[in-house]
Amino acid sequence: MVVPPSGMEGVVLQPRAPSQGVGGTARVHFTLCFRTDWGQRLRIVGSQEGLGNWRLADGHNMKWTTGDNWVAEVDLPTGTVYEYKFVVVDHASGHALAWQSGNNSVLALRPEDRSVDVFDNWGGEPGAQLVADGAKPLTREQRLLSWATEMEASMVGQRQELRRARMELVAAQEDARKAREESKRMYARLAESEAARIAAATDLRAAETTNKVLTAQLNEVNTSFKSALETAADLLQAISTRPRPRRASAKAGTAVDADKAAAAAPGPGSWRRDLKEQPGMQGFEII
Repeated sequence: MVVPPSGMEGVVLQPRAPSQGVGGTARVHFTLCFRTDWGQRLRIVGSQEGLGNWRLADGHNMKWTTGDNWVAEVDLPTGTVYEYKFVVVDHASGHALAWQSGNNSVLALRPEDRSVDVFDNWGGEPGAQLVADGAKPLTREQRLLSWATEMEASMVGQRQELRRARMELVAAQEDARKAREESKRMYARLAESEAARIAAATDLRAAETTNKVLTAQLNEVNTSFKSALETAADLLQAISTRPRPRRASAKAGTAVDADKAAAAAPGPGSWRRDLKEQPGMQGFEII
């Protein structure tokens, strides 16, 4: 059982298990000892959606309990500070009859808070006590100072972490820049290699084409030369098989027969002329 601080001994709260905040929330139990007239009630209004965002009509209604103690339970996100006030409203119309005097009350919730009991006073004087998760009671001012100190330390740690993250980011960006440059160099080398490969392939195709042309020309020359040789051989064979002219003889013939034989016999160089006139031998010199 949570026991209220001195001055509020009449307040007895029922035992309850600490609320497990979902998504960083805490269940805050507000208690205010205040006597109202008949037909009046209390409402809590503050700087959060659960407290109406300072809209009186959307504020959180409090419940009256024995000893003129008004209580309310509100789930609030942790890790921040809230301002709030209590308001006396007309039960029928909901109009404000009186606002809590003094400055706005301040409630600081740490990130690890799950269940918080706040014991307030209508005058809003300093010293209102707060109990978080059954720990030692603190005044609202002590809690705010503790929260501010923790938040400052957390911010220092976050700034250091941010600085380290920025340094790591700069290093990563430099590595990425070097990687991009290396990639560009590799692409350039690859492009050069591809261009050289294409040029070599082009030269190879040109060489193959030239080789085919030269081979065809060589085959043609060989064929022509072979034909010429065959023709020359035939002519030589024909010359070697011709009958030789017989010498003139007083007994064998007359001078007229000798002249006819001389005209029929091949003269010097006649076989060369015949050979050069053969197909394919026009470009050759016969020795």
